[in-house]
Amino acid sequence: MICQETQTSKSALQNEEQNNCTGVHNSDMIADTDDNCLMKISNMEDFIRLSTAHAAKCGRALVLIERDRSQGAYVVETWQCPCCNGELKLTNCNKIKSKEVARGAAYSRKQPDFNLRILEGAELSGVNVLKLQEFLSGQLGIKIAADNNLRKQQTKVHEAVDNAYETFKTENREKAVADARASPDYVGDLKWTDDNGVEHSTCQAELSGDGSGATRIYEHKHRGHSSAYVVNDRRTGLPLDLIVSRVSHYVSR
Repeated sequence: MICQETQTSKSALQNEEQNNCTGVHNSDMIADTDDNCLMKISNMEDFIRLSTAHAAKCGRALVLIERDRSQGAYVVETWQCPCCNGELKLTNCNKIKSKEVARGAAYSRKQPDFNLRILEGAELSGVNVLKLQEFLSGQLGIKIAADNNLRKQQTKVHEAVDNAYETFKTENREKAVADARASPDYVGDLKWTDDNGVEHSTCQAELSGDGSGATRIYEHKHRGHSSAYVVNDRRTGLPLDLIVSRVSHYVSR
């Protein structure tokens, strides 16, 4: 009987506290949406833990009061406690700041992680960004950045890829030269002088090259020709250089 009285007292106290809540009570402030989004699982799990703990403490479920989808694939939802008016934010990804600056911008700003990952993945996989946008937004209902913002962010991705390529190219060449010169049967460097009278010493190594090309047709008359040629070091197997050519033209016939 004592336990029952204690439980009844706690329930009555909890009901009284809930009745004294002066915050937002309308759970239909934000319209429902059938759109989809990309979600970082750790962000979702952290929000579930925090919101569950808060709801258990105050005795009321949190209420959605704002949904912000103005930053491309970035989604921010603001949830408020009806009792204490405390707020929790659910974000589907983090924001990152890269060293690269978009063309025309004075400095680099923080960008949603998914916005840059989408463009980076499309660039490295050879996927047309326009087709990717049609697929994500049109077929899956996943909002991504607008065309103008996509073009600006593409310049950051291109610069990042170019910087990474130059870094790896230099490292691979240094490794290939060191390996060749350390070989017991190395024939020695090639000595030569340029037009300005500066002497140079060039490492002699065995190289191999291979390339290929492809033609793509868009809307019958639009042609795109792409080709690539890569040079590898035969001893280490490391790529030392990559030459890429892209030509787009319109067939008038």
